[in-house]
Amino acid sequence: MAAAPDFCEQEGALLQLMGDPAFSRMEERDLPALVDACLARGQALAGGWVGREPIGALASLGYEVRRTSGLAPGSRPGFCLCAMTRALPGGEKGGTVELYVGEVARKRAALLASGVEVGEEEFEQLHLAHELYHALEFSDGPLTVDAVPRVRVRGLLGARPRAVARSSELAAHAFARRVTSSALLPSWIDATFLLAEGSLERQTLLDELALARKILGT
Repeated sequence: MAAAPDFCEQEGALLQLMGDPAFSRMEERDLPALVDACLARGQALAGGWVGREPIGALASLGYEVRRTSGLAPGSRPGFCLCAMTRALPGGEKGGTVELYVGEVARKRAALLASGVEVGEEEFEQLHLAHELYHALEFSDGPLTVDAVPRVRVRGLLGARPRAVARSSELAAHAFARRVTSSALLPSWIDATFLLAEGSLERQTLLDELALARKILGT
Protein backbone atom coordinates (compact mmCIF):
# COMPACT_ATOMS: atom_id res chain seq x y z
CA MET A 1 0.00 0.00 0.00
CA ALA A 2 1.43 3.38 -1.03
CA ALA A 3 1.56 6.36 1.30
CA ALA A 4 -0.96 9.19 1.04
CA PRO A 5 -0.38 11.81 -1.67
CA ASP A 6 1.45 14.91 -0.54
CA PHE A 7 -0.54 17.86 0.79
CA CYS A 8 0.24 20.99 2.77
CA GLU A 9 -0.60 21.68 6.41
CA GLN A 10 -3.67 23.77 5.60
CA GLU A 11 -5.06 21.07 3.33
CA GLY A 12 -4.37 18.39 5.93
CA ALA A 13 -6.18 20.39 8.60
CA LEU A 14 -9.24 20.75 6.38
CA LEU A 15 -9.16 17.01 5.65
CA GLN A 16 -9.34 16.48 9.42
CA LEU A 17 -12.26 18.85 9.64
CA MET A 18 -14.15 16.81 7.05
CA GLY A 19 -14.61 14.13 9.71
CA ASP A 20 -17.00 16.40 11.60
CA PRO A 21 -20.58 15.09 11.18
CA ALA A 22 -21.77 18.62 10.39
CA PHE A 23 -19.10 19.33 7.78
CA SER A 24 -21.46 19.10 4.78
CA ARG A 25 -23.64 21.82 6.35
CA MET A 26 -20.80 24.20 7.19
CA GLU A 27 -20.44 27.40 5.18
CA GLU A 28 -17.35 26.79 3.04
CA ARG A 29 -16.33 30.46 3.08
CA ASP A 30 -15.90 30.29 6.87
CA LEU A 31 -13.51 27.34 6.78
CA PRO A 32 -10.21 28.92 5.64
CA ALA A 33 -10.28 31.41 8.53
CA LEU A 34 -10.97 28.60 11.02
CA VAL A 35 -8.14 26.44 9.65
CA ASP A 36 -5.67 29.34 9.70
CA ALA A 37 -6.63 30.31 13.25
CA CYS A 38 -6.23 26.75 14.54
CA LEU A 39 -2.84 26.29 12.90
CA ALA A 40 -1.66 29.70 14.10
CA ARG A 41 -2.73 28.95 17.67
CA GLY A 42 -0.91 25.61 17.72
CA GLN A 43 2.23 27.05 16.15
CA ALA A 44 2.32 30.08 18.45
CA LEU A 45 1.89 28.00 21.60
CA ALA A 46 4.64 25.64 20.46
CA GLY A 47 7.21 28.42 20.56
CA GLY A 48 7.97 28.04 24.25
CA TRP A 49 8.20 24.24 24.12
CA VAL A 50 10.35 23.49 21.06
CA GLY A 51 13.17 21.11 21.92
CA ARG A 52 11.73 20.08 25.28
CA GLU A 53 10.96 16.45 25.97
CA PRO A 54 7.15 16.21 25.95
CA ILE A 55 7.07 13.79 28.87
CA GLY A 56 9.07 16.21 31.03
CA ALA A 57 6.94 19.13 29.90
CA LEU A 58 3.81 17.20 30.84
CA ALA A 59 5.28 16.43 34.27
CA SER A 60 5.96 20.14 34.80
CA LEU A 61 2.22 20.73 34.33
CA GLY A 62 1.35 17.99 36.81
CA TYR A 63 0.42 15.35 34.23
CA GLU A 64 1.44 11.72 34.70
CA VAL A 65 2.04 9.63 31.58
CA ARG A 66 0.72 6.08 31.87
CA ARG A 67 1.64 3.48 29.28
CA THR A 68 -1.10 0.96 28.51
CA SER A 69 -0.51 -2.06 26.32
CA GLY A 70 -4.15 -2.96 25.75
CA LEU A 71 -6.62 -1.62 23.21
CA ALA A 72 -7.81 1.95 23.47
CA PRO A 73 -11.47 2.64 24.29
CA GLY A 74 -13.65 2.29 21.20
CA SER A 75 -10.89 0.52 19.26
CA ARG A 76 -12.11 -0.64 15.84
CA PRO A 77 -10.90 -0.84 12.23
CA GLY A 78 -10.20 2.63 10.91
CA PHE A 79 -9.95 4.16 14.37
CA CYS A 80 -6.68 4.36 16.23
CA LEU A 81 -6.72 6.27 19.52
CA CYS A 82 -3.06 6.46 20.52
CA ALA A 83 -3.37 8.66 23.60
CA MET A 84 -5.88 10.47 25.76
CA THR A 85 -5.45 13.38 28.17
CA ARG A 86 -7.67 13.75 31.22
CA ALA A 87 -7.52 16.80 33.46
CA LEU A 88 -8.23 16.49 37.17
CA PRO A 89 -11.77 17.55 38.11
CA GLY A 90 -12.75 20.71 39.92
CA GLY A 91 -10.14 22.95 38.35
CA GLU A 92 -7.29 21.18 40.13
CA LYS A 93 -4.00 21.38 38.23
CA GLY A 94 -2.64 18.32 36.47
CA GLY A 95 -4.08 15.04 35.31
CA THR A 96 -3.10 11.95 33.36
CA VAL A 97 -2.07 11.09 29.82
CA GLU A 98 -2.87 7.54 28.80
CA LEU A 99 -0.48 6.40 26.07
CA TYR A 100 -1.80 3.28 24.33
CA VAL A 101 1.54 1.84 23.26
CA GLY A 102 -0.07 -1.07 21.41
CA GLU A 103 -2.08 1.34 19.26
CA VAL A 104 1.00 3.49 18.63
CA ALA A 105 2.87 0.38 17.48
CA ARG A 106 -0.03 -0.68 15.22
CA LYS A 107 -0.11 2.74 13.59
CA ARG A 108 3.66 2.82 13.10
CA ALA A 109 3.63 -0.70 11.61
CA ALA A 110 1.06 0.45 9.04
CA LEU A 111 3.30 3.37 8.10
CA LEU A 112 6.36 1.14 7.76
CA ALA A 113 4.37 -1.20 5.53
CA SER A 114 3.56 1.81 3.35
CA GLY A 115 7.24 2.66 2.99
CA VAL A 116 7.23 5.51 5.50
CA GLU A 117 10.32 5.44 7.71
CA VAL A 118 9.58 6.76 11.19
CA GLY A 119 11.54 5.89 14.33
CA GLU A 120 9.81 4.40 17.34
CA GLU A 121 10.93 7.15 19.73
CA GLU A 122 10.17 9.91 17.22
CA PHE A 123 6.67 8.54 16.71
CA GLU A 124 5.97 8.32 20.43
CA GLN A 125 7.27 11.87 20.98
CA LEU A 126 4.93 13.17 18.30
CA HIS A 127 1.92 11.69 20.10
CA LEU A 128 3.04 12.92 23.52
CA ALA A 129 3.56 16.42 22.12
CA HIS A 130 0.00 16.30 20.79
CA GLU A 131 -1.25 15.52 24.29
CA LEU A 132 0.94 18.29 25.72
CA TYR A 133 -1.13 20.76 23.71
CA HIS A 134 -4.33 19.45 25.31
CA ALA A 135 -2.71 19.62 28.76
CA LEU A 136 -1.80 23.26 28.13
CA GLU A 137 -5.39 23.95 27.07
CA PHE A 138 -6.73 22.43 30.26
CA SER A 139 -4.08 24.04 32.49
CA ASP A 140 -3.89 27.58 31.17
CA GLY A 141 -6.83 27.98 28.81
CA PRO A 142 -8.68 29.13 26.91
CA LEU A 143 -9.92 26.02 25.14
CA THR A 144 -9.29 26.12 21.41
CA VAL A 145 -12.99 26.23 20.55
CA ASP A 146 -13.27 29.46 22.56
CA ALA A 147 -10.19 31.04 20.96
CA VAL A 148 -10.84 30.48 17.24
CA PRO A 149 -13.66 31.64 14.94
CA ARG A 150 -16.97 29.85 14.81
CA VAL A 151 -18.40 28.65 11.52
CA ARG A 152 -21.93 28.98 10.26
CA VAL A 153 -23.77 25.67 10.07
CA ARG A 154 -26.92 25.44 7.98
CA GLY A 155 -30.07 24.07 9.61
CA LEU A 156 -33.84 24.28 9.42
CA LEU A 157 -33.77 27.81 10.84
CA GLY A 158 -30.93 29.01 8.64
CA ALA A 159 -27.20 29.19 9.19
CA ARG A 160 -26.04 29.77 12.76
CA PRO A 161 -22.52 30.19 14.18
CA ARG A 162 -21.23 27.07 15.92
CA ALA A 163 -18.02 26.16 17.69
CA VAL A 164 -16.20 23.28 16.01
CA ALA A 165 -14.99 20.67 18.49
CA ARG A 166 -12.29 19.39 16.12
CA SER A 167 -10.56 22.78 16.30
CA SER A 168 -8.51 21.44 19.19
CA GLU A 169 -7.21 18.54 17.11
CA LEU A 170 -6.17 20.83 14.27
CA ALA A 171 -4.23 23.04 16.66
CA ALA A 172 -2.70 20.08 18.50
CA HIS A 173 -1.37 18.61 15.23
CA ALA A 174 0.32 21.90 14.33
CA PHE A 175 1.70 22.22 17.87
CA ALA A 176 3.11 18.67 17.93
CA ARG A 177 4.84 19.04 14.61
CA ARG A 178 6.55 22.28 15.70
CA VAL A 179 7.57 21.04 19.14
CA THR A 180 9.17 17.87 17.76
CA SER A 181 10.47 19.50 14.55
CA SER A 182 8.91 16.57 12.66
CA ALA A 183 9.17 16.52 8.89
CA LEU A 184 5.90 14.56 8.75
CA LEU A 185 2.47 16.14 8.94
CA PRO A 186 0.34 14.35 11.57
CA SER A 187 -2.67 14.63 9.23
CA TRP A 188 -0.64 12.96 6.46
CA ILE A 189 0.38 10.21 8.88
CA ASP A 190 -3.29 9.63 9.73
CA ALA A 191 -4.32 9.49 6.07
CA THR A 192 -1.53 7.02 5.28
CA PHE A 193 -2.58 4.85 8.22
CA LEU A 194 -6.22 4.79 7.10
CA LEU A 195 -5.18 3.84 3.56
CA ALA A 196 -2.94 1.06 4.88
CA GLU A 197 -5.72 -0.29 7.13
CA GLY A 198 -8.10 -0.34 4.20
CA SER A 199 -10.64 1.90 5.93
CA LEU A 200 -10.11 4.73 3.44
CA GLU A 201 -10.19 4.38 -0.33
CA ARG A 202 -7.48 6.25 -2.20
CA GLN A 203 -10.02 7.78 -4.60
CA THR A 204 -12.07 9.03 -1.65
CA LEU A 205 -8.98 10.72 -0.23
CA LEU A 206 -8.18 12.26 -3.62
CA ASP A 207 -11.75 13.58 -3.90
CA GLU A 208 -11.59 15.06 -0.40
CA LEU A 209 -8.21 16.60 -1.14
CA ALA A 210 -9.59 18.19 -4.33
CA LEU A 211 -12.46 19.68 -2.31
CA ALA A 212 -10.06 20.96 0.35
CA ARG A 213 -7.94 22.67 -2.31
CA LYS A 214 -11.04 24.22 -3.88
CA ILE A 215 -12.20 25.64 -0.54
CA LEU A 216 -8.75 26.92 0.39
CA GLY A 217 -7.80 28.10 -3.09
CA THR A 218 -4.51 26.19 -2.98
